[in-house]
Amino acid sequence: MPTSMVLRFRDLGTKDTILEHRKLIRKCGDVWWGWWHKPPEKIPRNTFAQFSGVIESKGHLEIYLVDSGNELLYKATLNGIDISSTEKRKKCPEPNKTPSYYSTQEFKVWFRLTSIEQVSPERIRDWSYDEVTDFLYDLWSTVFQDKRVFSIQEMLNRPHRTIYFIKPYEKQHWDRPLKPQPPIKPANFMTEPIFSNSTYILHLSDLHFSTRHHEFSLKTDEIQKSFGILLSDDLHREYKDVPPAAVIVSGDLTWQGEAEEFDLAYDFIRMLQSTFDLDSYHFVIIPGNHDIQWGRQDKPEYDRTKPVERSKADAEQNYRTFFKKCFGLPPTDFLSMGRRYVLGNYISVDIVGLNSSRLEQRHFAGYGYVSLEQVQGAAKDMGWQDMQHHPTKYRMLVLHHHVIPVASIEDISNYDKNL
Repeated sequence: MPTSMVLRFRDLGTKDTILEHRKLIRKCGDVWWGWWHKPPEKIPRNTFAQFSGVIESKGHLEIYLVDSGNELLYKATLNGIDISSTEKRKKCPEPNKTPSYYSTQEFKVWFRLTSIEQVSPERIRDWSYDEVTDFLYDLWSTVFQDKRVFSIQEMLNRPHRTIYFIKPYEKQHWDRPLKPQPPIKPANFMTEPIFSNSTYILHLSDLHFSTRHHEFSLKTDEIQKSFGILLSDDLHREYKDVPPAAVIVSGDLTWQGEAEEFDLAYDFIRMLQSTFDLDSYHFVIIPGNHDIQWGRQDKPEYDRTKPVERSKADAEQNYRTFFKKCFGLPPTDFLSMGRRYVLGNYISVDIVGLNSSRLEQRHFAGYGYVSLEQVQGAAKDMGWQDMQHHPTKYRMLVLHHHVIPVASIEDISNYDKNL
């Protein structure tokens, strides 16, 4: 069980939260602090009962207040907790001992404080996290259990909550910032969280690697640079030495889906992995229509009106070979994949790539069709059916094509429209 807590607050407008509460402490001897809870947060009754027991036996409990706007830390003395008997809010026990800007408001819990003093932010490192499961459902809380609080910024960058429960740091508790941890095993759909210290995702599309149509140099010399080198230069300039948490490549890696074009695309992927110390599980890659050889492209220019001439197995062969080289395992039947990431700010995101270059009819040589079976299969593999307890904050669905016209009034009048 935790032995203390940190209450999060932020000044809004011209209000000075700490100043207003200190005024009443000087005037009345104590002040009430209302709990500005978030909707999903429930009253942790067992923990608060334990805190009340400490107050009853010792007369007070040392807690902390953290200003999220200025990243300031305050130590406070707590000598009373007034809790609603239900999850509904209640009035302040003593409105005259509450700052006037919220003395008439109602809250689930009121805390009575007898002192508030600013302390060094380094003081927070004396504590480690102790998660309370009946306070807020958050699967990622298990990541923080027993972890030393590394800094105020780390605490505030966690998925937003209004109370952090803590206990004294002991040496057996781990004391480093969160580091990327590889998943247990590679798979096309991975729900094992992939952790990263990075807070950005790199999204690329339509690279069209080819000896004839790629817009950048395929080599780097004194005069010109390849696309990979230019990209890495830009990322280093913008993000210093921080690599992307994930890399999305949403189709058309090649110009005509030829094996040698995929070799160029593979070299590019390997370059990114080497430059930014990334592994295959940091990538989500899906094909575009240029990567699936439904028709024979026997001219330098890509002809999207070519009729379907090849079987599914033959059309996808080069892409499947490329995929296996990248990830070490064959792709799914749909050529779809998914990953679950936890970014450096502890925001969780699922990224699922679907193949929109599949054949619906002979006339549609892979332009925007995504079957219900593919969607449902991906949702099942990522565990998206459990809407109530799904742990990921955000879900990102990636396709190469639009699945509807760009303009909602546009009519699909013929089969040759490239959607």
